[in-house]
Formats: sequence, C-alpha cells, structure tokens
Amino acid sequence: MSIENIQPITMEHVTRYGDIYAKAFSGEPWNDPWKPEDAVIHVRELLESKQS
Repeated sequence: MSIENIQPITMEHVTRYGDIYAKAFSGEPWNDPWKPEDAVIHVRELLESKQS
C-alpha cells in the first residue's frame, strides 16, 4: 500500500465504513451480532462525536 491510498475519513463513505465495522466485529474474536445498517448508525455517531 502506498501513501497515496490513505485518505481522510468523511461522511461520504459512512455506509462503507459501517459495512467494514459490521464485518470486523461480527467475526472472531468479538462475535457481536452487528447488522450493517446498525453499524452505519454507530459509525456516524462516532464520526460526529467531538471526542472521537
């Protein structure tokens, strides 16, 4: 991977981030039952939080 592939996180791609989040945390070792649509909401909240 080159440095040109690293981009800032934007709300434009929040659906994709939610998909990634759901896949990551629904598998080992967490096995949490994340649905992509719920993960999008969670990721949006994280991105909107001033503490993130």
